[in-house]
Amino acid sequence: RPESEYLRVLIAAKNPVAIDRLVIKEAGDGSSVFSEAGLDAKLLQRYGARPVRAVDNLIAVDVPLPQAKAFGTALAEQGVASRPARIFQLAADAIRRGPKWPDPLYSVLPFRTPADDPEVSPQNAASKDILKAGALHAKGMDGAGSVGAIVDSGLDTSHPDFENRIAAYLDLTDTGTKDFVGHGTHVAGSIGGSGAASGGKFAGMAPKTKFVIIKVFGSEGSASEDTILAAMKAAKSLPKEIRPQVMNLSLGGPGDPETDPLSALANEMMVKDNIIMAVAAGNSGPGKKTIGAPGNARYVLTVTGTNKAGKFPFFPSRGPVTTSKGQTYNKPDISTISGDVSATQRLRFWFRKV
Repeated sequence: RPESEYLRVLIAAKNPVAIDRLVIKEAGDGSSVFSEAGLDAKLLQRYGARPVRAVDNLIAVDVPLPQAKAFGTALAEQGVASRPARIFQLAADAIRRGPKWPDPLYSVLPFRTPADDPEVSPQNAASKDILKAGALHAKGMDGAGSVGAIVDSGLDTSHPDFENRIAAYLDLTDTGTKDFVGHGTHVAGSIGGSGAASGGKFAGMAPKTKFVIIKVFGSEGSASEDTILAAMKAAKSLPKEIRPQVMNLSLGGPGDPETDPLSALANEMMVKDNIIMAVAAGNSGPGKKTIGAPGNARYVLTVTGTNKAGKFPFFPSRGPVTTSKGQTYNKPDISTISGDVSATQRLRFWFRKV
């Protein structure tokens, strides 16, 4: 069915489900989910709501667009809160996407990406030298015995750098294990590629870590928030021997740090579950207060980046973070090497802003 004809709706059910359903494919299972959650199954069926997943008391359903407004009203009349699911983007998408017509520069300027210019986009070898990773590796700090979870676009499992190091692979997109976007493979390589394909030159920071790969981005760099929430919940529920000590989230979207489900769960995983949540600050800068969820969560490790000269490029999101209750705190928490963008991209950015 065409996704454009449906709206993803999140329902705050009265009861949490007994068992999380990360992906619901069978109609029969959907009926039992509604019953467990204390929802009126007949009402949902009347409006054509198809259950997609259930995490705690959050039930995600796809509703035909013509029925969506009436569906929300009907739920409200029963005292059940609901809202459209928000869309979260890969952090890299903010600088990858170009301007759309009628941008007159589109046909004039030579549009180069950071990958086209080594001066603005350092590779793993350069980044490791700047961060002095070699000194850590020499002392045995190479990730051996650790597990890192990457919530992203998947992984190229055929790449030699990841051979025999994938502890678990979970696809929540229904598109298979292939990394269509390539971003997840890039992130995994930076974090812990072994360097097998390059004779060690492009090894990652922790070349002996193992990976838990959770795919939330299919063929595009966007995903519904319920998919990311399910990924986070799945990671913390893994058996002890493959439960990650660190989770990487190079993504972001709108949300208040006190009420957003992703930010709340990220805080909980950092504080109660002892999982280091490394979350991208985002690339929505250079304005202040541009860090989105879950990077705006108070207790997570919010990561920004500098260029090779140690200076901040224009594109990373800036703090501070201000909650809906008026509380303010400083973010990001830590910086690493992110590269920069070309003069062409800066020109495109400022033209769009003007």
